[in-house]
Amino acid sequence: MLLHFEKVYCILWFIMRGKLLFFLVFAMSTLFAQTDSLHTDTLKRKPLHHAFFIQPEGYGAFVFDKASMISGAGINWLINHKIYVGVRYNILSTPVNVVKLLPLIDKSGYVGASSQSASLNVGYIAFWNKRFSFNPEISVGWADAKFTDPSVNQRKVLNYAIVIPSLNGVWNAHKNFRVGASIGARAVFGENYYRVKSYRVGGVFGGVFLRVGKF
Repeated sequence: MLLHFEKVYCILWFIMRGKLLFFLVFAMSTLFAQTDSLHTDTLKRKPLHHAFFIQPEGYGAFVFDKASMISGAGINWLINHKIYVGVRYNILSTPVNVVKLLPLIDKSGYVGASSQSASLNVGYIAFWNKRFSFNPEISVGWADAKFTDPSVNQRKVLNYAIVIPSLNGVWNAHKNFRVGASIGARAVFGENYYRVKSYRVGGVFGGVFLRVGKF
């Protein structure tokens, strides 16, 4: 009886060993197949396209409730012709009289205010390979407003956070040259000083820009 049991045990052991060996061979072959497939896909995958372009720009805007001009420039890193990230600097190129926004009895004088901003921007270019394309864009950064309050004879510097959503239309005139138009809004959040409110530093805008570089 014991001998019979040992024979059965040996038969089962050989069967299990065979299944285990089969499983190990199958697992190793599957692993090698997947590794080879991944290596092949990596070799076939096209490399990312990288390029850079600069963008001088000029906009008409309402700042401190006055029609104003904003000028600036940015540099952008373009990925696969469609997505770009960059930095931008803008300045209020027409100083605005804010005397009516200050606590002065005499509102007939002149108090010039200046403003600037620096931001990070991200955009997506649709129809990049067509004659005309458009791209939504969002910028987030910092802005300020500077002026002197004659009532206290003090220079004021107000700091803000700024968010700039915009929509651009672009004429792809040349492989290294683009012309575009933009509309958007400048949402400004931060310090207030009497009637110099943060929302008065922002507002809607529209203008034109150039893009020079590789696309």
